[in-house]
Amino acid sequence: MSADKFIALVRKYANFEGLTNTMLNEFVYKILVHERDIKGSVDSPQTIEFYFNFIGKFETPATEQGPTPEEILLMEKRQKIREKRHEAYLRRKSTGWQATYYWKNKRARKEKMDAAKEAIRAEDQAKISCYILR
Repeated sequence: MSADKFIALVRKYANFEGLTNTMLNEFVYKILVHERDIKGSVDSPQTIEFYFNFIGKFETPATEQGPTPEEILLMEKRQKIREKRHEAYLRRKSTGWQATYYWKNKRARKEKMDAAKEAIRAEDQAKISCYILR
């Protein structure tokens, strides 16, 4: 019964010019976006699941495509940089400099944030004074 409904829906939109919100709402039940495999990494793979009305979870056929030589070189370069930064972190941590490094950088970030807040406050005060003077 649900297969018949799905086929009827597909026939309804067989010749369409563009995808509309109504079409998406009729076809898609839900979309689940999972967390990245490596948190904090922009290039980490991420799983997305599509559930369609009447047919359930949609899975694409598995196609195994290996990375290109350029992608392999890029991944190796990023891995070396990540390892180098981690080694520097471990050295700072073992010598006790990590705490100093953390507080020094925290202070610099806080000063930068406070300066940005003050600039916004000054801008808001200037806007308020213009409205009051009118």
